[in-house]
Amino acid sequence: MSLIKPIPREQLMLPSSIDEYVSEDNIIRFIDAFVDKVLQHAPVELLLKKGKSIEGRPSYSPNCLCKLLIYGYLNSVSSSRKLEKETQRNLEVIWLMQNLTPDHWTISDFRKDNKELIKGITIDFRKFLKDNGYIKGKSISGDGTKVKAYASRDALSLKQIEKKLSSAEKEIERYLSQLDENDNVEDKQEDILSNEEELKSQISFLENQVEELKSPKRRYWKNQV
Repeated sequence: MSLIKPIPREQLMLPSSIDEYVSEDNIIRFIDAFVDKVLQHAPVELLLKKGKSIEGRPSYSPNCLCKLLIYGYLNSVSSSRKLEKETQRNLEVIWLMQNLTPDHWTISDFRKDNKELIKGITIDFRKFLKDNGYIKGKSISGDGTKVKAYASRDALSLKQIEKKLSSAEKEIERYLSQLDENDNVEDKQEDILSNEEELKSQISFLENQVEELKSPKRRYWKNQV
């Protein structure tokens, strides 16, 4: 049987720049440019609850966290922990985040603090894709990303447009709610695992103590014999 031969790992070569992994028409380039444009003149005090002090660790920018959450919405990434993992292993996300890797607590807190902002930017981004011809027909698909499209604008009445936007807002709300629910479930699972590990550690410690107490007793009875 004839098989396709893989290239030996030691001979594999990677591009010198991660930018070469991201095609010019990749949707993440639109996310990157669009969010930077929208937030360019946004009041920083409305976006940042952290990072105002010159002391302590600097905070992540609202731009990069918004980009990550929009990417997660378009690709149905279902929890903050999964988004965190994407920043560490997904080349598209590494490009989008410029190698920043916020933890799941940071992602979750930003989402909870800026839910309306994220919803608004995501809806505007979908409209931007449609209005500029990046979405045609029922859907656009590229690099694994699918975006549900609106019908032709000329065929819609004002009432229908409002209904479409309302539907999009509800869809985004469902996604953000799903993130909340999944984060809560994963937090509880993490607590359970942490408690289990702590319990195992305590049991092991007690077992060692019992063995230490048994040793002098054994020696005593051995001497008595």
